[in-house]
Amino acid sequence: ARDGVQLGHHHARLERIHPDGLFKYDGMAQVVAVTGGTTLHISGQTAMDKHMNLVGGNDYYAQASAAFANLKIALAAGGATYQNLVSTTIHIRDIGPVAFEGIQKAMHEAFDGKPIPEHAMTMIGATLGSPESLLEVVAVAVI
Repeated sequence: ARDGVQLGHHHARLERIHPDGLFKYDGMAQVVAVTGGTTLHISGQTAMDKHMNLVGGNDYYAQASAAFANLKIALAAGGATYQNLVSTTIHIRDIGPVAFEGIQKAMHEAFDGKPIPEHAMTMIGATLGSPESLLEVVAVAVI
């Protein structure tokens, strides 16, 4: 099964492909094909504010909310919104149930309840950019 989305006034077209034989997850596709447009590669966004102060303490939900807010700023700087995302990778220090639930809740709030982009969560079990950072969100968008 396939569904396509024209991205704004630009010439990019995003096609989400749901191959037979792979599991289907509501709001996510196993394959995304993009034609035309410009690709934005967003570097890892953490819970650091513009003054490099950590936001959210030792709370996965609070840090994820701040990281997704930073992602929104980065996307806007490139002329994109969450709708333009084709993939995200979330690097996490611990993928236990508290971390997973906090990140999922922040992600659904960030996307205003709309389907989340194709994403992967990877537990790295090591320090990220700063010792206090619990997660980092890397993204690819097309405009």
